[in-house]
Amino acid sequence: MKASTRRARRAVRGGGLPGRPAPEPGLVHNLRRQPHVELQDGPEKHDYSAPELTGSERDLWWERAVAAYPDYADTRPRPPV
Repeated sequence: MKASTRRARRAVRGGGLPGRPAPEPGLVHNLRRQPHVELQDGPEKHDYSAPELTGSERDLWWERAVAAYPDYADTRPRPPV
């Protein structure tokens, strides 16, 4: 899997995926206050930062997310808060 696809997958994990409920408002609030996340893929755990993106950076990652998950294009991103 290409590194850009892995990054896009990580980017969308914080949001609701098609066919799945959106994250709880408490989760969003907590990520805004403390954007540190630990993700585990199989036995491997890694630390990441999950900042809320805005502007052109948000648009870029939206395109990457749609490239990784084409069905995601049917959803509309919420405007930045």
